[in-house]
Amino acid sequence: EGMLGLPGDKWAPYSSAREYDDVEGRLNGDYGGVGLWLGTKDGDGGRDGRGRVLVASVQPGTAAARAGVRAGDVITEVAGSSVAGWDVGRVAKALRGRLGEAVELTVERGRRTRRFHLVRTPVPEEDVTVTDLADDARLIRVDAFTRGTGRRVRAAVSGESPPGRPGGVVLDLRGNPGGLLEEAVE
Repeated sequence: EGMLGLPGDKWAPYSSAREYDDVEGRLNGDYGGVGLWLGTKDGDGGRDGRGRVLVASVQPGTAAARAGVRAGDVITEVAGSSVAGWDVGRVAKALRGRLGEAVELTVERGRRTRRFHLVRTPVPEEDVTVTDLADDARLIRVDAFTRGTGRRVRAAVSGESPPGRPGGVVLDLRGNPGGLLEEAVE
C-alpha cells in the first residue's frame, strides 16, 4: 500500500482483497445496493480537493428510483453521517450493505434538502435496456460499461428493420459513469 501510494498515481492504487471483490462485483454487474451511480462535482471545494459527491445516474426499478432520487442530487449524508470530504468510493461503500437493510440518504437538490429511506436490494445486473420506438427505431440505453455490455449492445443493434421502413438506432449514454474500457470500445 505504501509503495503504490507514494507516486500519487490514481490509476495504480492498492486494494485489499475485500475492496477488490467489491469492485469485481460491480464490474460484473453482480451486487446489492440502492441503485445509484455516483460521480463528483468538481471544483466546489470538498476537503482534500475531492469535490462533492453527486448522483450521476439512477438505475430504473431500484430503491433509489422508486424513492425519487435524481441524477444531479448532491449527497450530504449517508446513514446520518456527513459525507463532507469523502471520496466517491467511501460514499458508495456506505450505501452498500446487507440485502434488506435500510440506509438513510440525505441530498441537496437545488437549495432544498431531501431525505430518503432506502432499502438495499439486489441491483439489476442488466446495464443495457432496449426499447423499440415508432418507425422501427430502436433506443439502446447503456447505464454502465460492465462485463458483457459490448456483446449486448451488438445484439441489440443487429436486429433488422423491415424492408422499406426507415429504422435507426438511438444510443443513450446519458448519466453513464463509465466502467470497463474494453466494454466501451466493444
